[in-house]
Amino acid sequence: MPGASGVTGGAVSRAGLVLAAICALTSAVLARDVHVAPGADEAQADGSVEAPFPTVHKALRSGVVAGGDRVVLRDGAYGQIKIAKADYDPPVEIVAQTPGQVHAEQLLVRDSHGLRFHDLSVWPLRPATKPGNLVEVDRTSSDVAIIGFDVRGNATAPEDYLNWSAEQWLVDWRANGIRVDGDDSVVRDSVVTAVTFGITTTGARAEVRDNRVDGFSGDGLRGLGNGSVFAGNHVQNAVSVDDNHDDGFQTWATHEDPDGRKSVSDILVENNTILEWVGPADHPLRSKLQGISLFDGIYRNIVIRNNLVAVDAFHGISVYAGTDSLIANNTVVNISGTPADHPWILLRDNRNGWKSGNVEVRNNVAMAFQGVANWQESNLGIRVPSVFFAAPLDRDFRPKPGGPLIGAGSRDAAVPTDLQGTPRADPPTLGAFEAGAR
Repeated sequence: MPGASGVTGGAVSRAGLVLAAICALTSAVLARDVHVAPGADEAQADGSVEAPFPTVHKALRSGVVAGGDRVVLRDGAYGQIKIAKADYDPPVEIVAQTPGQVHAEQLLVRDSHGLRFHDLSVWPLRPATKPGNLVEVDRTSSDVAIIGFDVRGNATAPEDYLNWSAEQWLVDWRANGIRVDGDDSVVRDSVVTAVTFGITTTGARAEVRDNRVDGFSGDGLRGLGNGSVFAGNHVQNAVSVDDNHDDGFQTWATHEDPDGRKSVSDILVENNTILEWVGPADHPLRSKLQGISLFDGIYRNIVIRNNLVAVDAFHGISVYAGTDSLIANNTVVNISGTPADHPWILLRDNRNGWKSGNVEVRNNVAMAFQGVANWQESNLGIRVPSVFFAAPLDRDFRPKPGGPLIGAGSRDAAVPTDLQGTPRADPPTLGAFEAGAR
């Protein structure tokens, strides 16, 4: 009978909830801390406070660590940390006992799953014999998170990379920051300083959020996997030391469709700040940075919104062969803060003739628009930043109080909050910042 069935279902549901709560509590009780300390006596090691393992590898190979445990790294120098064939569900947390006091020269993860790394410092102690990735997760790994890392070209990079010569960038300290090739990866709350390529993900469903890339000679961010999110990141100070066309964020089509064409799908790029340069104006290695670059599409279901792109290259936001996508509430401005005819927001077919279509472009402010049909309806092209922004010569690109950007946006496709989380007005302000943004 319907009534009886409903009662029975409710009872089973309640019992299921109780069982789930008991299992969760049991798991929490059984989870343990397993300790690691450089130079510890392996013969006596059991992972306790008194008898830590000497390396992360030996701790994970010991049979002591189970899913849900924490591997606690004592302060000290670990050299190269290499992990292979570590598989956990629920994930294992590998944490620095004291953030900033656990140093590795490199972190390599191979064929592993269910790992969460927290608060490690990673940089080389001597010039590299060949370029490499300071943090590298290979494509046979998945469900790996890099959280709260401090990754540098060398130990003193934050203080002195602006004094590096081209040879130091190209030879002595040439390394990439973080590269994750496995699926379902996370890179969050990390700082990457003075590297070639900052943060690269190639697997599906990557989440790259709230990171800072400061000083780079290649691209700040690269995301090649379907279903990925790049949000809340800050990228600044691109240097030019070779022929690479430097980008704040770049992707390109890598996934082959049944008809032989290549595509990338379901990428979200939002709330990012990309500043070509904030160092000395006369620096000899200053690069002309491209902003958000989606070349060599096809790109499907791409959302680019609430980004500040302040560069001096032509490409501010450029999408080649995009379809079923949205570009909304971005501020694309010349980093000089002075009158200019670039950077632009651009839509175009790619070099193989594959077409752009059904890309909605709304509520953006840019120095120019190229290939965007009827862009005047809900966007604004500007040539004189001082008319529109609070203090463009000081890189303050919030809307000028009482200026023409405020309330000039369209309600259609409006983003609920701005780059800094300020709720959007109705009607919204054009660009990445709402009126009254902090």
